[in-house]
Amino acid sequence: MKKKWLLLIPIIAVTLCGCSFLKRLIFGEDSEVTPIHYNYPDPVVQPDVDGRSIVESFSYNLKDVLETTGQHPLNSTGDAKLLVVPVQLKESTYTWNGVMIDEIQKCFFGTTEQVGWESVSSYYKKSSYGKLNIQGTLAPTFTSNYTFSQLNAQEHPDRKIVDEFEQSSAYNELRNEYDTNGDGYIDSVAFIYAEPIQVTSSDMRWWAFVYTNDSMPISGKPAVVNQYMWASYYFCKKYHPYSNPHGGKYDLDAHTYIHESGHLLGLDDYYSYEDSNTYDPSGGQEMHSQNIGDENIYSKLALGWIKPYYVKTAGSVTTNLYASSYYGEYNAIIINDNWDNRSPMNEYIVIEYYSPTVLNQKDSESDYATNARMFQFSGFRIYHVDSRLVAYSKTGTPSFVGRINQPDPTYYNFIGASNTPKKPYSRLKDDYEIENFKLLHMLQPGGLNTFKNGHKADDNDLFKAGQSFVASSEFFPKGTKFNAGNEVGYRIYIDSVDAENMRGTVTITKI
Repeated sequence: MKKKWLLLIPIIAVTLCGCSFLKRLIFGEDSEVTPIHYNYPDPVVQPDVDGRSIVESFSYNLKDVLETTGQHPLNSTGDAKLLVVPVQLKESTYTWNGVMIDEIQKCFFGTTEQVGWESVSSYYKKSSYGKLNIQGTLAPTFTSNYTFSQLNAQEHPDRKIVDEFEQSSAYNELRNEYDTNGDGYIDSVAFIYAEPIQVTSSDMRWWAFVYTNDSMPISGKPAVVNQYMWASYYFCKKYHPYSNPHGGKYDLDAHTYIHESGHLLGLDDYYSYEDSNTYDPSGGQEMHSQNIGDENIYSKLALGWIKPYYVKTAGSVTTNLYASSYYGEYNAIIINDNWDNRSPMNEYIVIEYYSPTVLNQKDSESDYATNARMFQFSGFRIYHVDSRLVAYSKTGTPSFVGRINQPDPTYYNFIGASNTPKKPYSRLKDDYEIENFKLLHMLQPGGLNTFKNGHKADDNDLFKAGQSFVASSEFFPKGTKFNAGNEVGYRIYIDSVDAENMRGTVTITKI
């Protein structure tokens, strides 16, 4: 189901003296900056065959970028703790009981069998190939002093609950327990209210979303809320009014909580927030567009879960790729001769082999919601990614400074391009870039970009054996060039698709 979001993650106003102010004066708001080089480790790149290498590790990832803005995403590898807070509103007829508590516990931390598809924990354990273990518990029910009517009169009812929660001494010990790195912030929080989902096309305050709170840690005081989820208990029920996942086949459904937990990790949405804009460059059939399937290959790169191949050749390189839903190694190819290997936060083509297995399987067997169904056959997905970084000043009203080639905490750092053109931190140098540079664009066989016309991807949009792709103006704003201006310069040819063994073969040739 296509989600709408009440709020975008804000730029948190933090005033720093010295370097940031001086650099703004020196470089100006529209100039390219020379970043200060912080001590990010060098990438580890191992030569493989002629024209191909394997990136064993990156210098930095998405979390490093977001932390320059005051956001503190949940760790994407290792053990990560998520505190789930059931919220009970005053005088409400919707009250938490033992069954509801048990169901929410299962939706967040249960086994695959307990939920019917996946819980938040089991989903990310599988999607990360075992690299991420989300742990947690349900806090004792938090009883608010607000009635629903009082909260409903507020512009941001979620913030009122967060403020109230932080003022409640009953949760002090638990708050510190969930600050595992001792930085003064709770690692991540989900506030789940007992009321039904109540939204209209113009009022999304009681929908599900993730927001960044602006509370600042105080030495000696309990940890404060930074990233948090706001959602209804009824999102876990098969009969909630906005979808009937898989025909009501499963009693409990965690798709929405899984989607929102991806935002807690720092992932963006890949559809457009603008109601009048039906263009979803991602194709739609994935977790951060229509709430279905496994995380796509770019998301896995950004979260540090895979080691991609990098192809840079004057000839041809043939590569076997294994299904990204199943194998954690050798499941992606990155192409751009100008890529520096340092991070997924750059511009490139990335190729993955899609298989309707593991986290894709159930969402490929039946509809999650209208027109939301994963691809039913195997094939290659080819994406154009533009996740290059931009810098905003930290003094006064945040303003665009320029592009940077690695995180620079002197500035607020953002991924410049977005699949929502009017997103605040997508403001690049001009309207052309804002409108045309997409964060994640699924490329299509046949030479036509049908997503521009509101089309959602189907099985015909997977590349099959015998099909090829060469950059053109239908898919690249600058014709045969990347957005940065250098030539794409390669033909991608699909040699084989082996559905039974969950792998395929692709040949990349310099042109």
